[in-house]
Amino acid sequence: MPQDENFKAFKAKYKGTSREQRNKAIRAEMAGGNQTLDLLELVHKVRTRQSIDNPRDFLELVEDRLHEIREAMVEEVERRYQIGRHQPK
Repeated sequence: MPQDENFKAFKAKYKGTSREQRNKAIRAEMAGGNQTLDLLELVHKVRTRQSIDNPRDFLELVEDRLHEIREAMVEEVERRYQIGRHQPK
């Protein structure tokens, strides 16, 4: 498929601005994509607010989200290579 056909297919599948399209693709197609973008939004909100009521709670939340992202990626690797929980029986 030539490059311009790939671009047309991408634009047809994901509507919006360039940034919105890419974020929609990340959420839909990348392991951990939803969690990563959600975490980025959370960190941005905290950063722009410039104060954190309880930094320890915030850091625990960030760490938990990062573990969720890692688990989504592990799941994808195991599925792709049929290892771990996804071994053929």
